[in-house]
Amino acid sequence: AAAAAAAGRWETGSASSLESCASSPPEAEEGGDQDDLDEEGGLEEGCGELLWEGEERAAFGDLLDEYPVEELLLVTMAPFREKHLWFETQLDRIQIPWSRGHITLLVDRADLLESSVEKLLRATPPRKMRQWMRVGFAGETGVDVGGLEREFFSLAAQALLAPEAGLFLLTPGSAGYRIDPAGGGEFEGGCPVPGSGSVGFWSSEASLEKMEFAGRLLGKALLERQSLPALLTPSLLKHLLQAPLLLSADLAALDPELHRHLEWLLNQPAEVVDALDLDFTVTTAATSFYAMDHEAEGGAPSQKDRLPSFGGGAGGGGGGSGSGVELEGLGNPGQGGGKSGGEKSKLAAAKAAVPVVVYELVPGGASVPVTAANRLEYVRLLSQWHLGSGVAAPLSRLLEGFYTVVPPDLVTVFDYAELEFLLCGSQTVDVEDWRRHTDYHGDFARDGYGQPEEPNSSDDPEAGRGAAGGVQKLHPVCQWFWDAVEHELDEAERSLLFQFATGACRVPAQGFKALQRNDGKYQRFTLEPADPARMRVPGGRGAAAQAAAEAREGCLACHLPTSHTCFNRLDLPLYKSKKELVEALKLVVKMDVTGFSID
Repeated sequence: AAAAAAAGRWETGSASSLESCASSPPEAEEGGDQDDLDEEGGLEEGCGELLWEGEERAAFGDLLDEYPVEELLLVTMAPFREKHLWFETQLDRIQIPWSRGHITLLVDRADLLESSVEKLLRATPPRKMRQWMRVGFAGETGVDVGGLEREFFSLAAQALLAPEAGLFLLTPGSAGYRIDPAGGGEFEGGCPVPGSGSVGFWSSEASLEKMEFAGRLLGKALLERQSLPALLTPSLLKHLLQAPLLLSADLAALDPELHRHLEWLLNQPAEVVDALDLDFTVTTAATSFYAMDHEAEGGAPSQKDRLPSFGGGAGGGGGGSGSGVELEGLGNPGQGGGKSGGEKSKLAAAKAAVPVVVYELVPGGASVPVTAANRLEYVRLLSQWHLGSGVAAPLSRLLEGFYTVVPPDLVTVFDYAELEFLLCGSQTVDVEDWRRHTDYHGDFARDGYGQPEEPNSSDDPEAGRGAAGGVQKLHPVCQWFWDAVEHELDEAERSLLFQFATGACRVPAQGFKALQRNDGKYQRFTLEPADPARMRVPGGRGAAAQAAAEAREGCLACHLPTSHTCFNRLDLPLYKSKKELVEALKLVVKMDVTGFSID
């Protein structure tokens, strides 16, 4: 199944597509649907297709970079390591040499998303997207040799995924981010802006541009070997890969509760289905409702309330309140609500004030009731809506931006889990791998310290693994550092320390050996003694401030490590004890680790 970068509409494709698996249209169907169910009466596996069309494919010209089918098949069947080596080779091939120009991205940290869209989308034509990129932040003196670019990718991804952006939605159970079906519109006070679009959602060109920017950001992250804090749902990753979508598995990952309710619907007797009063519509409420939901309930809105409702009431397109049949209505009959009558009334009033949009799953769907005879078709269409057709416009722009950087065929050799690993890197910090791929400079490399040795069975507590996997004797401060990272910091603190030291939010997919500068050259992590004249002192810079801080703390922990993210280097003061070092590291990971200056 191929994802259309411009059309963004579901079409009938191969025999495995959703349409070909579906039963006859609901208006004409007679009889039951049990023959169409699997042995357990659950959702069948099917897949949805978004097909390229000739004009759309031609619009990309030579950016598509067709690859021989035989080569792609061979690579697809290879182990991940071999796939990745092939992928790296192809990225090197399509990367435009530095001598032929580069992208200079000067963005405003205070308005990061809008300034990034302006620079990387509106001001950068597609033909330049495979050039190397240099990043600068307006009003800051930092010079990009890798660290600024890594921070930009991290901050831009966070800005795109932020709830206030109205672009993506975190799925239940934190399975990843999906495109928000109720996002992308122009709203004022919770109401769609008149004339901004026929439905209010994804009617804003500015929001669609941000989705195209998101696609370019994902593509540039792959091209420039950057990791992103952007865990996407399996179905969205499969769209990027042009991979088949499985109704049951992908919907369960996207929304486990909706999947459970649909399974329940398929196994109910006809009288129960008729009593639900469903029709072939799906109703969504403006994203701005979530803040009202939060205010009305006095707590955070549930993930269920952040998703479109299950369906609409027959003939009503969602009922008088516009919220349709809520998911609880199809759950365990024994489950009760958790709100008092007054709280429900207050929340209902808030919901009633928010406009909703009703989408018809079939032409005239508001007048087509869901029955035992057509429920399988309803379940498939509703699942298809959630998995892609409900966000066709923003999805097509996301894919357009992604394929502007990375040829579509190039990523098809991976499955969605492998692509997630390439985009996001490792979510955990392997301390042993970090230590193994570290260099030591200055006093940390003198008097026999920090020098790789042949593997041996030494039990010396001051011995650590060297770059070649052997054993090396470490300076006491370095040994304290690794002990603190491994035993004194939790996983979240280790990740923050890694970000502080390198500017990257995640460890590369290949591990610490793959740390690099922004010119593609590898740059190992380095520990170096801090210059005493440049050690940072909280509260002031002068000798008096330093003496006061030392007196206040009673130790040198007020001297903090300094990072040089462009070179993956961390300068450590020569602490007098492990306790001082741990206190300093704990303080560093609690600080804002963004922003740059020049020594």
